[in-house]
Amino acid sequence: MLIAGGGLNSTISALASPFNAINEFKGEYRCIASGLRNANNGQSSGPLEIDRPWDSYTDDHIGLLDHLRIDKFMVMGCCIGGPFMSSKEAGKCNTRLTGLLRLLRRSALHKKQIVGGHRLELS
Repeated sequence: MLIAGGGLNSTISALASPFNAINEFKGEYRCIASGLRNANNGQSSGPLEIDRPWDSYTDDHIGLLDHLRIDKFMVMGCCIGGPFMSSKEAGKCNTRLTGLLRLLRRSALHKKQIVGGHRLELS
């Protein structure tokens, strides 16, 4: 599961920065991504439980994995939204979650970094 940065405006298109996560990992992994409901410029919308918005988004991700019948998965989360939600997913799916990678925003990354065994060079 790939969770783009952008906080409440997390969209699938944001996964192209700081590197294209889908292109980087698709040779080794089944890459699954979803934007957040109601994100600006997003592709999905719907009601959101105002008293538990982050839990609602986590429920969306877990529901998607259930729908796809995925019983084991890893999560890569970017920026503030990704780490926060990936932590929630880890708490709700601790027997299913096999790996968790949290990335900081681009300015916090070193110019060269190893991610999942892949060397990334950021310009």
